[in-house]
Amino acid sequence: MSRFPADRIEHVKRALHDRFRTDGVSALVCAAACGADLVALKTASELGLRRRIVLPFSVAMFKKSSVIDRPGADPWDWEKMYDQFVGEAESAGELQVLGYSPEDPEVYEKTNEAILDDAFAIAAPDEAELEALVVWDARLRSGHDYTAHFLHQAERRHMLVKSIPILDA
Repeated sequence: MSRFPADRIEHVKRALHDRFRTDGVSALVCAAACGADLVALKTASELGLRRRIVLPFSVAMFKKSSVIDRPGADPWDWEKMYDQFVGEAESAGELQVLGYSPEDPEVYEKTNEAILDDAFAIAAPDEAELEALVVWDARLRSGHDYTAHFLHQAERRHMLVKSIPILDA
C-alpha cells in the first residue's frame, strides 16, 4: 500500500488548507518532494503564504530522486508542480540548496534539520511558538523513516507538532 494514496490527495489538501487558516500560518518551509510537500506548497500558494524551499542537493538531482520517480494523479502533475514552485522560490530568493552529497546516508535527516532551522530563522521575533506539521500515515517505516525523524527533531526543538493523517476520512 502506498504511504500517500492518490485518492487521499484532495483530503490532505483540504486538511492543510483548514490547518493553515485555523492556525494563522504565515509561512511554509519544506522540501518539494512529491506528495505532501507539493500539496502543501500548492495550498500555501493559493493562500498567499510565504513559501521557502530547502533542498539537500541540486534542483535537478532532487527532482529525479524525489519527484519524477513516483506516480502522480491527475491533475497532480508532480513534475510540473515542482518546476513551478522551485522556479517561484528561486525568483523570490526563497530557495536554499544545501549542496549535500546524495551519497551521504544521512542526507535527508540533515535536510530535515535544515528545514527546521530555517523555520526558526524566518519566524517573527515575537512568535511565541513555531508549529511543525506532519502529514503521514502515522506508521513507522522499517529502516529510515524521514517523517518520523522530522517529527522527533521538531519535538526536540520544543516545537508544537501537529499531524494530518493521510488515511483519515
